[in-house]
Amino acid sequence: MLFNLHLIALALYGVAAALALEAFARGRRVLRPLALAVPSAGAAFHVAGVAQLALVGVAPAVSMLALFLVLLQLVSERVFHASAVALFTAPLATGLVGLALLLGLPPGAAPLLGGNAWLISHITLSVLGLALLALAFIAAALYLLQFRTLKAKRFGQIFLSLPPLERLDSLNRSALVAGFPALTAGVVLAVGYALRFAGGIHVDKAQVVWGLFTWVVVGAAVWLRVVRHWAGRRAAIASIAAFAAVLLNHVDIGPADVEAVAVNRCQVCDRICLYPTAIYSTSGTPYCGETCWEEHLDHLRSVYEEMEPVERKGRL
Repeated sequence: MLFNLHLIALALYGVAAALALEAFARGRRVLRPLALAVPSAGAAFHVAGVAQLALVGVAPAVSMLALFLVLLQLVSERVFHASAVALFTAPLATGLVGLALLLGLPPGAAPLLGGNAWLISHITLSVLGLALLALAFIAAALYLLQFRTLKAKRFGQIFLSLPPLERLDSLNRSALVAGFPALTAGVVLAVGYALRFAGGIHVDKAQVVWGLFTWVVVGAAVWLRVVRHWAGRRAAIASIAAFAAVLLNHVDIGPADVEAVAVNRCQVCDRICLYPTAIYSTSGTPYCGETCWEEHLDHLRSVYEEMEPVERKGRL
């Protein structure tokens, strides 16, 4: 069921992407009811699929990012009448869902209790913040493209397909201002989760430096927008710089990071745990969740019961 729900969402997102690209190629806009109905149907199936996911590893995060991109696409169309956003978000969401399916989606949604609530909130807000900054980047790129078209007085296909500059600038500001606090809240929840449930923060110094640099760059872009009242081209360039910093922070994976990911492989289900729970084995290897830990204990009990009395005494 989980796979099928994502497969249906993939197909509907693909249709939405094809409609957006076909309309752009012909120099017209997708009919608004169609532009809302197709991605909405895909998002409905996608929500049902994400609700069944265990939010552990890369694939669920990629799937959730695709979902947020489509939801933000719908908000952009509904509120800002910016259908051109779908030129980027629809193909990107299609590719991300396909990638999530290829990586493998772990079933088993965790209950919102204790550390799970912190962890799920951290992942959700972090991915939402990334999606909002991606939307700000898309709006900024479209703004610069439309600005260049107007400056060159080329009132052709691109001009007719893109929203007015004021609308794109407003969309960029809204996405940027909303994305920064979401990203910040995600980081705060990650720190709180680590301190409360994982026995402290275990992060490489380089990751801390990159994280602080990214936070400062995004915060500076928001400050320039809100406090200094930047708008237009300058604000668009600042938004692009902020998203570039976030993107570099997410794709900068060195040998140490690869080694850390390899260590965080669950001993029971053999999944890679990028966000392990606070339950560790004696060797320090994390498990994907309470279910895996319980299965591991059951396995240990069965092995212990099969031992001879002398072996049991030696193990104690």
